[in-house]
Amino acid sequence: DNILFLKLVRVNHALSGYFSLNGYDWMQVGSSISVFDMDNLQPDYNAWTGNRQGLFVQGNNPADFDFYIYRDAYTPILAECPANQYGTIPSGRPVGGVRFLDDIHDGDWALYAGVEFGNDEYKRKPDSLTITASCGSSGGVVEVWLDSLDTGTKIAECAITNTGSWDFSNTFTSGILRPASGNHDVYLRFKGSGSDRLFILQWLVFSDNASPSTSVGQSAAEQLPEGFRLVQNYPNPFNGTTAISYQLPALSGVEGSAVSFVKLSVLDILGREVATLVNGQRAAGNHTETWNASGMPSGVYIYRIEARPVDGISARSFVDSGRMIVLK
Repeated sequence: DNILFLKLVRVNHALSGYFSLNGYDWMQVGSSISVFDMDNLQPDYNAWTGNRQGLFVQGNNPADFDFYIYRDAYTPILAECPANQYGTIPSGRPVGGVRFLDDIHDGDWALYAGVEFGNDEYKRKPDSLTITASCGSSGGVVEVWLDSLDTGTKIAECAITNTGSWDFSNTFTSGILRPASGNHDVYLRFKGSGSDRLFILQWLVFSDNASPSTSVGQSAAEQLPEGFRLVQNYPNPFNGTTAISYQLPALSGVEGSAVSFVKLSVLDILGREVATLVNGQRAAGNHTETWNASGMPSGVYIYRIEARPVDGISARSFVDSGRMIVLK
């Protein structure tokens, strides 16, 4: 079957489109567009979803939409826009066009509705949680509950520590305590000592570091790449961490039978190498590396891959690069 995953990502007034062949590796379609004029039709963005969002097929080939996900657990969720909350407010000053969830104290909570963790058609399971936050105090803990703070299931606890100032953000990662699947309302409950402001949150995202699913009606051998490919990093622009995916070919059609030497590096706009993410051999298949840019200044960066088979048969080599933007 020819199955394609489509995704719309909204960051306030900016809307970006992506597609994927496996639900893991995403490529942006064109450039981001502004939906500012559409937002003005009704305050607080209420008009954008529901009656003003739709899917359609253009062209001669028919297509069916099998299922629809409102909010993907594996796409960064903007913390400033909870469906409900107690005690918190959005920050007044945007950073890179994005505000934080602010005024967080012990006992406060925020709700993010309709988060999809995976199902029979979207075979993903979270194994970690990453939160982007700033903290100028002693910090605290974010508890993650599904469906209810009283009778639901706690699936994660993520400690947020001092980042040096309220103006500097960092990423904090924790493992998943209990398996999660299906569609759930996600509650964040904030815990800390005293009555001080604990921290401010910008993003939260779940990760599934397993190999890409074979749920699209193909065998594992059929899903192995036939050629080299470097995928656009995601998210982009970003503050904190971003994922860079690449594909290495399998000459014999069996994973692990083809091995490539790979160097994946990050350079600044002047061409100076600022990070090396991979420098060694990798088996054929789909790979994703994470770059943490918390210590880097805002600006444009280049990620570059050099890859060549080491099977002694093929003389092919592959060099490609992409641009990404750090916003703080």
